Amino acid sequence: MAVGDLAPSEVAWPLRVLLVASAGLPVGSVHGSGRSRGVELQWCADPFTALLMLGRGEARALVLPTDLEPAHAAEVTASVVSWCDLPVLVALTPGEEAAVVAGQAIEAGCSGLLPVPLAEEHLCVALSRGARPQRGGPGDRLLVGGVSIDLGGLTVTGPSGVRVQLSSMQFACLQVLAEAWPSVVRLEVLADHLGLAGLYGSDRTRRLVARLRHQIAPTTGGPDFIENVRGVGYRLRG
Repeated sequence: MAVGDLAPSEVAWPLRVLLVASAGLPVGSVHGSGRSRGVELQWCADPFTALLMLGRGEARALVLPTDLEPAHAAEVTASVVSWCDLPVLVALTPGEEAAVVAGQAIEAGCSGLLPVPLAEEHLCVALSRGARPQRGGPGDRLLVGGVSIDLGGLTVTGPSGVRVQLSSMQFACLQVLAEAWPSVVRLEVLADHLGLAGLYGSDRTRRLVARLRHQIAPTTGGPDFIENVRGVGYRLRG
């Protein structure tokens, strides 16, 4: 049976991974072939070819560089996550705009960030997280302080009935905090859970939390639902 014939739920590991080449992520620049870990790496010259292959079911994950051209990494990420659950990872290529583009990609729903130079083990660890999202089934919810977190629908509903939709990364962040409540989640632990550990991991995690606070504010009555425990991490106010 071909990879494209398998439903996402039938694939425990992304057998074929598409990497879109760029100046900062040239073809063949991944250290290790991936085959020793059961992963096939395939390079694409542009994001449009990659999207066509994903649409045909020919791959199980996508890697985009932050210096992607002519499309923008966040825009391509948003496009992919809007119609499928396949993990999209963003590689931090050299450049002043890398951190900004990475933050935008996280907001768009990417499954994690990768360092460059990119090694096989980095890719496989990130894929293992992104390919097996921790989502509940229909009707599964967490309730914290009157706020209902729908694990299947990636939505949050406040006591007044106001509901907001979250990106996959925002929801993953909220789920980690909700499942730990009332305990504090240390910043480095949160970054690791979200696949953001590494260079600038703390800053990227803080920016993600800031966006999450803003997104859920209409349901929680303001940004204080996520409490910043100074010098430690974050927790939800129940």
